[in-house]
Amino acid sequence: MENNFDPLIYKRYLKKKETFLLFKKIAQVSAFKNLKLQLKRREVIKRYVSQALGDLKHGFRYAKIEHQILKIYFTHPSFLKAFKIEEDYYTKNLKTHFLETQKTLKALNYPFDFKAIQASVRKRPYQKPVEKKEKPPKKPVSVDVNCEGLSDFTKEQFSKLKRACNDNTPRTPP
Repeated sequence: MENNFDPLIYKRYLKKKETFLLFKKIAQVSAFKNLKLQLKRREVIKRYVSQALGDLKHGFRYAKIEHQILKIYFTHPSFLKAFKIEEDYYTKNLKTHFLETQKTLKALNYPFDFKAIQASVRKRPYQKPVEKKEKPPKKPVSVDVNCEGLSDFTKEQFSKLKRACNDNTPRTPP
């Protein structure tokens, strides 16, 4: 018991320190797990929102295509009859899809910007097909190499090159 050192108190201190560290570790792990869970939830919500918005965009695109088809239908009397039969099917389907998406976005507290979604669907104007112009055939490039004073191997290589470049020269099999 020198310098007021009490081994019993020290043992208690060590035990308390150990439990504190253990609790600290448990708290850290649980906080990390909690954070992971929150991030996962946020990701799921994000995915759900993006999916809903994507569905809406597809819906608009689908509606535009339908509208174009209807324009064609209305120009022809026989198609008008066919459309009248399936008119309610088209309109009901799109309406329910739209309302469902609106509800899910409101439930997720996501700002429902109808105009932004409409704007994000690109409007493609009609483009006339481009007529391709016929190009005149290319003139063959002739290669002329002076082989004087070169070794037989190099001469052979040059003759091969010349044959490859000048398509009009007959090829002899090796």
